[in-house]
Amino acid sequence: MKRLFRVAGYPAVLVFLCAGIAAAVLAFGSLRLLTSGLSLMRMVQEQGWPVLTQEGWPQPFRVAGFGVIALSAFLVFRICETELVARYRDWQDR
Repeated sequence: MKRLFRVAGYPAVLVFLCAGIAAAVLAFGSLRLLTSGLSLMRMVQEQGWPVLTQEGWPQPFRVAGFGVIALSAFLVFRICETELVARYRDWQDR
């Protein structure tokens, strides 16, 4: 598992592709997090808090799940971005 997060050994194209995929997943996860959170707030405003115990109980778990997806994608993106910046600075210093 540690080898997976050491991206220094991977080719730059693969790291760049991984960063792009992570950015797309981050955008999708953030959008779904926002829409799920807004729909949960609207449902609670219209029907009250008891709706969560009757029919809306999976909704908070969905919101939390999309939050975890978005944060994980952001972490992967930052790891790839840091590696690409380090490679660029090494290339620039040559």
